[in-house]
This record gives sequence, C-alpha cells and structure tokens, in this order.
Amino acid sequence: LHTYGSLIKNIDFIDFCITSGFTYGAFFSFIALASIFMIKHLHMSLIAYGVAIALNGIVVMITSIFVPKLSEQLTHAKIGKIGLGFIMLGGFFMFIMNLSFNNTVYSFMLHMLVCTVGVGFVRTAASAGAMQLVTKSIAGTAASFYNLCSFALSVIAMSLSSSVIHSIAGLGLFIAILGSLGLLLI
Repeated sequence: LHTYGSLIKNIDFIDFCITSGFTYGAFFSFIALASIFMIKHLHMSLIAYGVAIALNGIVVMITSIFVPKLSEQLTHAKIGKIGLGFIMLGGFFMFIMNLSFNNTVYSFMLHMLVCTVGVGFVRTAASAGAMQLVTKSIAGTAASFYNLCSFALSVIAMSLSSSVIHSIAGLGLFIAILGSLGLLLI
C-alpha cells in the first residue's frame, strides 16, 4: 500500500498513466464500434472487416519499432506529444470528413490509421516514460499499477463511447477529444 501511495503522489507517473488510458480509450472505442460502422453501415464483408482491424494492429506494432530509435533523440514526453497529435488530428479529420454522413471505408479507415500511428507512439513512449520515473525496486508494482490505470480508463472511455456514439463522425470527435486531453497532461 505504501508503494501504491508513492506512485499516486508521483504526478508525472500518473500523467503518463492517464495519457495511456486516453490513448487506449480512443483505440478500444474504435475496436468496439468498428464492427457496427464497417459491417452494418458501410456493408463490408466479415473478411474485409477482419483485415481492416488486423491492419490497425500491424500499424501499432510497426510504429512501436520506431519509438526506441526516436527516444535516442527525443524525450518520452515529446514522443508522446507527437503521438497524441496524430490521434487528435486523425480523430478531427475523421469527424470533419464524415460530418456529411457520406461515410466511406476510406474516410473512416484512413483517418483511423493516422490515429493508430499515434497509439503506437504513445503506448510505447508513455510506458517507458512512466517506468523511467520509478526505482527498480518497485518496477513490477509500478508496471502493474500503470496497466491498471491505462486499462481502467480505457474501459470507461470504451463504455462511454459505445453508449453515446452512433456515427463515424461522433467517434472521430470523441477520439480527437481524448487526444486533446492527453496533450494537456503530458
């Protein structure tokens, strides 16, 4: 309990945790709503939907490969800001492009892929940044607490988005707001 208390008092550590939660919240909201938008509204086949979701996973993995190279030149916070910028801009342009309700797979997925690049940046940088702030003696506890915060916030965001968002434009706006909130913290 003492270790958790010290982690909670570490504002920079908590900022990384919350930022990660916003990032995962944006990504998991997409995952939760994508099947409805892509299959039901955009009439994609199940195979095409599966490929689109897999593509997002691949983009996160590829982006995560480049973050350690960037961390040789930039701080984890700076890399996180770049990633949050991608999330915010991808969400904003998804909102703008789909406001007319002339939704297409491209106006949805291209902007989501921009967000997904941001998720890869933030996911990697926030985790490394948070862990850099703690001593090795509490690293395991800190990693567990970091993940708890990240996933708890993402569940809240995903639950909220699933209950109030009914359009691709709405999802874009929600993602842009989460990216903006993350930028305020990091």
